[in-house]
Amino acid sequence: MNERIFTGQHIIAERSGMCGTLRFNRPEKLNALTSRMRADLLTGFDELESHSEVRVIILTGEGRGFCAGGDIDHLAQLKQTGDRDGFCRILEEGTELVRRFQASPKPLIAQINGAAVGGGLILALACDLRVAAASAVLGMPFAKIGMGPDWGGTWLLTRLVGPARALEMFCTARLFSADEACRIGLVNAICPDEQLAKKVHEFAGEIARFAPDISVRYKQMVYAAAHLDRDTALRSERRCQLEFFDHPKFLERVTNFRAGPASTDGHN
Repeated sequence: MNERIFTGQHIIAERSGMCGTLRFNRPEKLNALTSRMRADLLTGFDELESHSEVRVIILTGEGRGFCAGGDIDHLAQLKQTGDRDGFCRILEEGTELVRRFQASPKPLIAQINGAAVGGGLILALACDLRVAAASAVLGMPFAKIGMGPDWGGTWLLTRLVGPARALEMFCTARLFSADEACRIGLVNAICPDEQLAKKVHEFAGEIARFAPDISVRYKQMVYAAAHLDRDTALRSERRCQLEFFDHPKFLERVTNFRAGPASTDGHN
């Protein structure tokens, strides 16, 4: 049974066991983001991240869309009124969300249930893992409105798919199918639409069954390794291995593993 943790304006945060779900809830607008939604998204995320029982956080959308990015009508209004400060707040709010997602000690999974474009796709990229419904489409259509990527979009996308694919997505502004996105490494997996929520929760459960200190260190190690030279990465791994070895439950974990799956509760 889901426990409601937070309800904001078009944002819902819930918990089911060790999995938390952060949901965009503006389906009539394909979950396009407003300033209030960005603020409430951060609040909901904070509530789940600080919850002692939550080990994995899922980000998804209600209805046909995951998230259509920014609200274009609002952008046009800001330009018409000359509200440059208002536009800067959008940049700051989105940047803070990406920073917080990436810095979180808890793994984040984007459950891409439909269209994920622009800022919506960038928030999915800021998650650690991505699973898409077969019907989902993903794209960076900034060129269509004469804008550039923001919120770390160039950094996140290039890191995942390389500069050539990133430029293709930005310069053509076309939508990629879930199959294409999976082939180029943009998403980890795809599955039939009707099975998406079940598959993602199973995936989250596979991660959550291990002690949280393990996934925390993995996340730190992997993101650090992307920017380290070989010898620095080797030293970093050595330090981490010694931390694991010195952990008070290390012998218990090894003993459970040697005894077989039936003796391992996975929660140590």
